[in-house]
Amino acid sequence: MSQLKLSAAALLDLQEYPAVRVGGVYALLLGLVVMLAARFEAGTLALSVLLGGTFLVSIGTLFNRPLRKYLAFARLPASQKRITKIVFVSECLGASALLVLFSSTDPNTLIALLLVVLALAQLALAYVYGPWMLLLGALGTVNALAALWLHNIPLTVVTALDGILKLGFGFLMLISSW
Repeated sequence: MSQLKLSAAALLDLQEYPAVRVGGVYALLLGLVVMLAARFEAGTLALSVLLGGTFLVSIGTLFNRPLRKYLAFARLPASQKRITKIVFVSECLGASALLVLFSSTDPNTLIALLLVVLALAQLALAYVYGPWMLLLGALGTVNALAALWLHNIPLTVVTALDGILKLGFGFLMLISSW
């Protein structure tokens, strides 16, 4: 029982993660993009919205210094800054690589693969943004892999669920830090 209390306390101790609110804004914006892509059912338009939105959110979060300064509790350690830059650039490069490597693939498969790339990036961002991002990345990975393996699940349901997860965890990261 004491282990459970320690684990819950560790989840709620966000002092080690001064940028948790930045992560919350990132997750909220990405959730809105994914929900918008889910609105377009599936296919090329949804893929375009998802790719464009992913690039805009990643680059915007990476280069918007005033937003990061305003939302962060304190200055980030150098290692966390490096990890953030590496992950956001890798996320954009991974999305671009999907387009190049799987250009002849069905757009729905590309969307599911892109959701896997986003979820893996969120797993890596847990080092910077905290344990809520780790949980979001794990749930997002399971959701995206289920979309790849179980072809009878409509992609609209998968993207909507992924968007709801991102919106919920983004909101949770924002309110848990105030």
